[in-house]
Amino acid sequence: REWLFVGLRRRYELGPPKDWQRGMRAGVANPGDKATHRAKARQLWPEADLGKRKTEDRSDALLLAEYGRRLSSATDKGWKR
Repeated sequence: REWLFVGLRRRYELGPPKDWQRGMRAGVANPGDKATHRAKARQLWPEADLGKRKTEDRSDALLLAEYGRRLSSATDKGWKR
């Protein structure tokens, strides 16, 4: 999948899921918990259609995208990895 980013000449980083989960937890005790991901996504995007509770992919995708945005944003001061 990295070929897409290479072809588009985009910067990308590979890392374990725990990195973005820890980065997006914002004080949550269990960053790997799917219910926690759903609650955090609902907090950040209250109008988003997160799908059924059984499929947590949408909330994970939103949080992962937000993590990447914050990580690459030079204007987001105070963000710590």
